[in-house]
Amino acid sequence: VCSSDLGRFTLQFTSVDEKENWLRIYDLSGREVKSLLFRQQSGENILDVDLCGVSSGIYYLRISDEAEQRLKVVID
Repeated sequence: VCSSDLGRFTLQFTSVDEKENWLRIYDLSGREVKSLLFRQQSGENILDVDLCGVSSGIYYLRISDEAEQRLKVVID
């Protein structure tokens, strides 16, 4: 359990449809450090992500479903 907000962030995005997605977070070597299956709603979506216990650094954040993938860089 983290004693502060370090390692925690909020992912906010807008979608035109409802579907299940995977959020996967990778370190620079490509190792998956966290994965989460979530259901996005039509409209605004807010997802709280907790990387407590993961070392500070640069991470790739990938959101994917069966049809597409989106990739972002997260610096913690």
